Amino acid sequence: MKVTLLLTASSLAAAGVLETRQRATPKFESLVASPNAPRVHATSKRTLTSYGPFILPASKGGAAAGGGGMGMGDSTLGGTSFMLNMEKGICSDKTNGPCTVFGGNVSVYFEDGRKATPADGIYIHHLLTTDRTKKATNFLSACDNPTRAGMSVSGFGGTGFVGVGEDSGEEPVLYTQRDGQSKAGYWVAENDKFMANVVLVNYNKEQKSVTVKYDLEWSPTPPPANTRGMLVSISQCPGKGSIKMSPSGPANSTSGKFTFLEDGVILAARGHLHDGGSQVAMYVNNKPACASKATYGGKESTTEVGGTKWATISSMSYCDGPIPIKKGDQMHLVVEYDLKAHPLRKSADGHDATGVMGMMSVTFASSAKDF
Repeated sequence: MKVTLLLTASSLAAAGVLETRQRATPKFESLVASPNAPRVHATSKRTLTSYGPFILPASKGGAAAGGGGMGMGDSTLGGTSFMLNMEKGICSDKTNGPCTVFGGNVSVYFEDGRKATPADGIYIHHLLTTDRTKKATNFLSACDNPTRAGMSVSGFGGTGFVGVGEDSGEEPVLYTQRDGQSKAGYWVAENDKFMANVVLVNYNKEQKSVTVKYDLEWSPTPPPANTRGMLVSISQCPGKGSIKMSPSGPANSTSGKFTFLEDGVILAARGHLHDGGSQVAMYVNNKPACASKATYGGKESTTEVGGTKWATISSMSYCDGPIPIKKGDQMHLVVEYDLKAHPLRKSADGHDATGVMGMMSVTFASSAKDF
């Protein structure tokens, strides 16, 4: 999944995010060319930016993580929280920008260069990144309040940027169409300031040191349309209660209505769930628009916790655009959890992590140039 908590230590603590243990502050380490080809546009650049070290204490259980405000929801999984101040590294090793980011993902690595995965006892609860400088207007309303601008779970006073949860897999957060038919992208102005909130879970009985790497595809030139992303959650809807779950099979939860505040197009969307989840379906004007479905297991996403084999979500499928939108159109989500097919994940102390999420990340371009 995708983004950054920000502002002050007191506001974060109020959101339940800083209840986790914290260690030395990680910082920028390096920016290098990726050995892999661009995924969307063949002529774009692809780079790896490393930040660290993130020191993860040995698992002792009992710590809270990632909970609270803005629809984040889950506070039942043990882990360690870090605030990362990103003064440089986005497209440059001297500052941030200028560049157009087409997409990117974030992964965690051990000091020896090996990827750190659930199979190695390392779980990404979330990594949330925020562009603190960019104050973009949100394109969706608050849930069930069509006249008030909504808030992105990943915004926190700025604009949400590339982020990740363990269910993101290797697929990037997209700011353009996946098929490469659009040149739209996320414009990073020179010297934009970024921050990230990182919550990692170490299931190992010994301390681990890891590095976070941003894998970004970008161009140094401005885009014809400056796209924006919003991460919306079913938990942002008042009076809807908690997400439904049943040990006997599928259970669905329906959000309230999010109203589009301008004409435009959805270029891409992808759901975010916790283990136990099956899919997040998007409806526009009560008609099915797409469904982002969970895939479980695989070599890197299967491990053992408390003597029990555990297959976590390894990826969520994309909802590909373009999906035309008119001002006043309404979107709602239907979140499905199926505990019979997929049990809840375990916390660091071996108990069920009962806090779950149901979100959709939506990438949107307005009809007019917006930067």
